[in-house]
Amino acid sequence: MSNRNNAATCYFLDVGQGTSQVIILNGHHAIIIDTGQRCKETNPLLALLKNFTIQTIEVLILSHNDSDHIGDIENILAPHQEQIRRVFIYLSTQNANPTAILL
Repeated sequence: MSNRNNAATCYFLDVGQGTSQVIILNGHHAIIIDTGQRCKETNPLLALLKNFTIQTIEVLILSHNDSDHIGDIENILAPHQEQIRRVFIYLSTQNANPTAILL
């Protein structure tokens, strides 16, 4: 897995029932879409972030609040909390209109 300094590369990771998409920017920055469900083993997303020695997660996008999309959020946040610049969460409930929140 190599990435040129000025290139953007997208990875689609099998993280259980769902997928996680990661866009690596300039070698050490990332945009992450969903974290996948809680893994009993190492989450492939964590392995990818470690492999690229990600310095900054520019945006963490959580597409909706089902466990197969955000179930492993704690394991992603714990080692990378200070590296995350923005979090975008799309929330929906059965009784309300969907709401998007940018933190």
